[in-house]
Amino acid sequence: MLKKILITGITGNIGAYTAGQLLKKGHTVVAIARSRSKMVEDAFLKKTLKSLSQFSGDETMVDEALKEGRLVVLKGDISDPASIAALELPFSIDETWHFASSLKYMPKDNEEITEANITGVKNILSLHDRFRSAEARFVYISTAYIGGKNMHVVPEAVIDMDERLSFNNEYERTKLLAENIVREFSEQKDMGYCIFRPSIVIGEKFTGRLVNYNGFYLGLKAFHTLNEYLAKPDGTKTRLRFESNPDNTLNLIPIDDVDALMQKIIETNPPSGSVFNITNGTETRIGDILNIINSSLSNLEIQISSKEAFMAEPRNRNEKMLAYGFNYVLPYLNQDIQFTTDSVVSQTGSGYALALIPDHLRFYINHYLKRLSRKTEASGVVQS
Repeated sequence: MLKKILITGITGNIGAYTAGQLLKKGHTVVAIARSRSKMVEDAFLKKTLKSLSQFSGDETMVDEALKEGRLVVLKGDISDPASIAALELPFSIDETWHFASSLKYMPKDNEEITEANITGVKNILSLHDRFRSAEARFVYISTAYIGGKNMHVVPEAVIDMDERLSFNNEYERTKLLAENIVREFSEQKDMGYCIFRPSIVIGEKFTGRLVNYNGFYLGLKAFHTLNEYLAKPDGTKTRLRFESNPDNTLNLIPIDDVDALMQKIIETNPPSGSVFNITNGTETRIGDILNIINSSLSNLEIQISSKEAFMAEPRNRNEKMLAYGFNYVLPYLNQDIQFTTDSVVSQTGSGYALALIPDHLRFYINHYLKRLSRKTEASGVVQS
């Protein structure tokens, strides 16, 4: 059945990818995107659609969907109640997919994070309630890394907010709080809902591309920046220690597999209140990631060290720079977190179990590092 679907976060990675796939299937998409101040209408629309056409692989399809009225782009700021309340949708909606959120982690951004992740979800829930059809569903996109410092196994259920929970950052706290808000609002309004929790999203399997290279890629950028900065005339490498455990893991999943899993689950019409950890069935070792990074860097050699080693011998200046670049992600490199996937398996029949073997990892890492190198060359920066 073709549906009319409201989507937020269309300029982000998963939002753009999912919107493109839904249009390919013939659905009608109403997208809410935030306009920069004083941006003229045409420029705003082109900027918004750039990410969508990039992932759809077919600019003609996007143009045709606009002409046919199957793609409607509305300006709105999810963190501004007046902006969202003023929106008038052209028809009743069958689903809302709420992707938009702040992905920032630093304490200085806490106010912005709260406005986007808490005020934003309240505003979109209200908009969905105003324009939903009788059987409409609210789909909230959360994160698998939601359990904070104390939870080593993340269940497929909304975790109650509890003062005993300790979070690594405000992003985690607000995403869990938003899940609770979605549950409470939906149950109060007798409204169908489900929650998807993707883990660490990386590029498409065969192209490596993304709209925004954030998350996992910010760490790669830190390595690349130091690699360029520490280049030596004699070509020798600088050895730097990096705090982690080589046997700890990260859960990395390609963006096309995230979308495929979510779409397959939605097509089964899961029970209201279902929560799904959208994760890779095979974790990726930190040690394997660092080995590939080391083989890709010409001026650096990264050596994994323990927290105790740094207590015995404090970081030098360059190691402090490296640690600062990884400040937001260090907690995840020093935790071993597992995710239950019983609900995913029950809805899909198998779940997701593709291991990211070293050749896959090398492809993703080298794809991004080469992209950064091209940008460095284009900017005219020459290392001595």
